Amino acid sequence: MTAKRPRRVRLADVARAAGVSVSTASRALNGYAEITADTRARIEDVAQRLGYRAHATARSLRMSEVGMVVAVLDPESLHPAPGRISHFWSRLLTEVTSGLSERGMATLTVMNEQAPALLSGLPYEAALVMSTRIDIEQVLAAVPFGVPLVSPIGHDVAKRRHVTLGHDYQAATEAVLEHFRDRGSRSSLVLLPDLQHTFVDLMAAGCTHFARRHKDLKVRVVRAGGEGFERIVASGIAEGVDSIFSCLTDGAPTVAAVRSAGANPGTDVLVAVLSDGPVEAFTDPPVTTLAFLPEQSAVGAVDAVEMALGGRSGTVVSPFDLIVRESSRRSLRNS
Repeated sequence: MTAKRPRRVRLADVARAAGVSVSTASRALNGYAEITADTRARIEDVAQRLGYRAHATARSLRMSEVGMVVAVLDPESLHPAPGRISHFWSRLLTEVTSGLSERGMATLTVMNEQAPALLSGLPYEAALVMSTRIDIEQVLAAVPFGVPLVSPIGHDVAKRRHVTLGHDYQAATEAVLEHFRDRGSRSSLVLLPDLQHTFVDLMAAGCTHFARRHKDLKVRVVRAGGEGFERIVASGIAEGVDSIFSCLTDGAPTVAAVRSAGANPGTDVLVAVLSDGPVEAFTDPPVTTLAFLPEQSAVGAVDAVEMALGGRSGTVVSPFDLIVRESSRRSLRNS
C-alpha cells in the first residue's frame, strides 16, 4: 500500500502560526520593503520551522515574470529500444527548453502516464504535446478549458486554441521511395512498426500515394514488431525486393539481415533506415538515413507555442533530411 503523502505546508499555515495575515506573510517572504525587519524575521523563522516552500511557479505566474509551458512526452520516445537513448528526442527536449527560456517561458516536463493526474493541478499557460504516441483525448481531459494546446500533426482538436506541430511524414516517405526509384529500384519493401500512431499512418499513406503515381516501382508495406525481422527481410528478397526502407531497426541490423538472406546491401539491395543518430555513416556499408532534425523541430515547437499563446491556430511543419550514403549512390547492378 502506498503511503499517503503529507500535506504541503501552505502560506496560510505560516500566516496563522506567525499571527499575521496571508498577504503580510506573502509580502514578507517575497521581499517587499514595507514589511518591518522584525516582522519579516519572525515570519521567516516560522516558515523555516514549518518547512514551508514557496510555490515558485505559481508565484512567478502571478507576478507575470515568467510563463510556464508543460511539455508532455512518453518514455518510449526517449528510450525507443533497450539500452538506447534517442538522440532526436533528448536533443529536441533540450532545444525546446532553451528556446522557450530565451523567450521568457519555463518548461515543465510530464510523462504521458502521469498527465491525467498532474495537468489539472499545475499552473501553466500552454500545453505542448511532443509525441505522436500520446492519447490526445487523455491530455485534453486534463488540460483546463481555455489553455491553448500544441499537438502533433494528425490530431484534430475542436473548440480550443490549437496549433498542430510535426513533420510531413508522408512527404518524407515518398522522398525515400523516390530515392530508390532514381537508383534503379523496381520493387521496394517498407517496414513500419505495428502501432496505431499518427506517424505510422502517414508513412503508410505516403507509400500508397507514391505507388499510385509511379507504377514502375512496386511498393510493399509490412507492419511488424521487432520479432521476425530477419524472416521478413529474407522473404522480401526471395520475392525480388531490391530496396528496403526499415523503420523497425537501425542500419547495422538491417544490413545484417540483407546479408543473411544472401544479398549484398548497397548493390543487390538498396537500404535506407529511419534514424535519429549519426551512427549509420559508420555501418559497413554506410546506410542512407531519413533523419528528422531536432534543432529545426525545436524552433518549430517554440514558434507553435507562441502562436497558440497569441490566440492563433495553424500548422507548423519542421523539415527532414535524406542523408544519402555511399552504399546507395550507385544504381543497382541489374537495373
